[in-house]
Amino acid sequence: MASSDPVTTGNEFFDKLSFGGKVKDLKNGKGKMSTFPDTSTVVFRPVSSSDGSPAMDIVVQGLSGLDYKIPFVKEVG
Repeated sequence: MASSDPVTTGNEFFDKLSFGGKVKDLKNGKGKMSTFPDTSTVVFRPVSSSDGSPAMDIVVQGLSGLDYKIPFVKEVG
């Protein structure tokens, strides 16, 4: 997702998507995670290990087994 401020946008997304879950800081101090009663998770890392941009991982439990990664990148233009 392109944004003029990727970290702020990622934090705002996390705040909305984590609602109703139990939020805690990651053990390595590199982000935060929300876990829901069905064990689905939302994880936000301000600096990803892949390319350094902020990223969010969403894992939805259940029959679908959905797993999403959303990178937050600086807008160009």
